Amino acid sequence: MKKSVGPRKGAGASQKNGHSVAKVELKDPISTAEIANVIATQRTSRPDHPIEECMPAGGVIADYIAFAQKKATNSSSIYHLGAIIPVLLNELNLRNFKIDGGTGGELISFNVFSLLLGPSGDGKSTAATTAINHACGVLEDDEEANTEQPPRPRRLEYEGTQEGLRHALISKFYQRDTQTTVGLLYHEELTALFGRGSSNVAEFLQRLYDGRDIQEQQRQHQKKLVEEGVDSSKIRAPRMNAIFCSTPDNLSQVLTKNLASGGLYGRLLIFVGEERQRVYEGGRVQEDIQGARNQSEASIGEWSNQLEAFGGTRGRTITLSKEAHAACKAWFDMHDELLRKISADDSVRSMIARTSRSVWMISGLYATTQGRLEVNVEDVEQAYRLIDRCFHMGQVLMNRIELTDEGRAHEAIVAGIRASGRKGVTQSEIHHMTGIANKGFTATTLRAWVETLVESGRIMQHEEPRTGRGRRTLRYFTVEIAKELNLKTEDEKAELN
Repeated sequence: MKKSVGPRKGAGASQKNGHSVAKVELKDPISTAEIANVIATQRTSRPDHPIEECMPAGGVIADYIAFAQKKATNSSSIYHLGAIIPVLLNELNLRNFKIDGGTGGELISFNVFSLLLGPSGDGKSTAATTAINHACGVLEDDEEANTEQPPRPRRLEYEGTQEGLRHALISKFYQRDTQTTVGLLYHEELTALFGRGSSNVAEFLQRLYDGRDIQEQQRQHQKKLVEEGVDSSKIRAPRMNAIFCSTPDNLSQVLTKNLASGGLYGRLLIFVGEERQRVYEGGRVQEDIQGARNQSEASIGEWSNQLEAFGGTRGRTITLSKEAHAACKAWFDMHDELLRKISADDSVRSMIARTSRSVWMISGLYATTQGRLEVNVEDVEQAYRLIDRCFHMGQVLMNRIELTDEGRAHEAIVAGIRASGRKGVTQSEIHHMTGIANKGFTATTLRAWVETLVESGRIMQHEEPRTGRGRRTLRYFTVEIAKELNLKTEDEKAELN
């Protein structure tokens, strides 16, 4: 019987100023407003690659996206793609396919941890559950029909305790023929996993991602495993994929330097929904949905049969052509140059270090959906455009995580000035802003920071006419508002004179 994962709610994110300042450990969570601004930052900093250029034009993935767009109209297409990739990669692991990256080492299994990130009600969880229930359902039915045996479990919702999850993976997801533990994890809210009093959730997920054995520590679970006839209390050679979702409010509570530096952050592919026109669901034509469903189910079935045919005649190793490797290196060099320019720390570098492997995995999947076991240049280009979208989002978030106390104060000042609109703020009002008040900053320090922001062009200073004796009042605006009010900078005034 197929287990249904019910639809849920769920995501968002943040930014940075460009000043070089001494780094300190962050302790406070990022505010909801800050993290929500990341999506806007991403969209204005450079246009994203269109989703059509990040996936094969035909085959099982394209047919699934066409169905999902009709079935879950409130979800962005990028969420559908971010959800279906781990589901299909999990199937490659179940069938013991691996990819040869040409590193001279052992072959690589397939693992992607997707984080669907966008505002609440953006359809992230709907996209995740649609991919899980639809694709896993077809594959489970296909396996049961072909083997006349109960299908192997494919999906596991990360509920309950970490020890309970270990027990489930050991007892139900261990594949004796390949001596590996294969599964697809799902949770509607990634950050909820960090609120259960367990300090090593990130480390546990990292070990699953990296394929490292994990020993069951709870005696009651060890005893239960023995009673169930399981011959090990260890998660052996895990090959895991995962789909997580998050909202701006929840992500802001855990996305700190500590979480990022632990390594889990660098292992996530972050899929951020694009702006789109929402569709009234009551106007959907059921015949259109059913037709798209039938086409997708047929494509998944054909892909499943193709994998079995490959395994029987051509082996289960996916390779990259010489031209595909050249394309991979060109993209890698571009990202590596970017890292040098932004002086990124180890957390961002870990993303780049895993970029090539992620591209190998996704382009390998793309190749199989086109009936090939060799990755070509087109597969690589499509996969790298997708990874480029994910990496850019991760880079923007990491930039915000790396902010020092001074950098965060700068952001708080700019945010307060932006919130004031056409009214603007005076120097004295800055002392009472959210993120500044009661922080112990001196008037001299705040004045220096404001001058820095003015000099860097992030805000504009306007000197108001004197209304009586005393100094003239300085008022600060965002550059956009200053232009609307036709205010002139000191340099512009000097030019006019």
